[in-house]
Amino acid sequence: MKREILLALGSNADDGKARIEEAKKRLSEKIYFDKASEIAATEPVGIASGMFSNCMLHGSTDLKYNELLSFTKEVERAGGDNKELRAKGEIRIDVDILMCDERKYHLSDWQRDYVKQLFKEIEQQ
Repeated sequence: MKREILLALGSNADDGKARIEEAKKRLSEKIYFDKASEIAATEPVGIASGMFSNCMLHGSTDLKYNELLSFTKEVERAGGDNKELRAKGEIRIDVDILMCDERKYHLSDWQRDYVKQLFKEIEQQ
């Protein structure tokens, strides 16, 4: 069964755009993406950090939610992300499931201006 999904990707690493592109390649192994926002530079939220690179991806997958969550965490680890770096404020790659089968997740993120803007970009495609 195909599930409609919406993912948010972010990185505050110096090579954040490249890390997002690499994560997109890994994610596409199990997810079909039909829409992608541009990669936007955004201010950090809730973290003392430099600027972030963020994008949003819309697509579908056969993975169940728990399988999708495990897969996104696997992609984060493959991209060099770990708890120690996050504790220092370095997010090499973050992949959040914002929606799966019309159910929204990370509800506070939906209120962020950059998420609203990236979502609007996705909707217009």
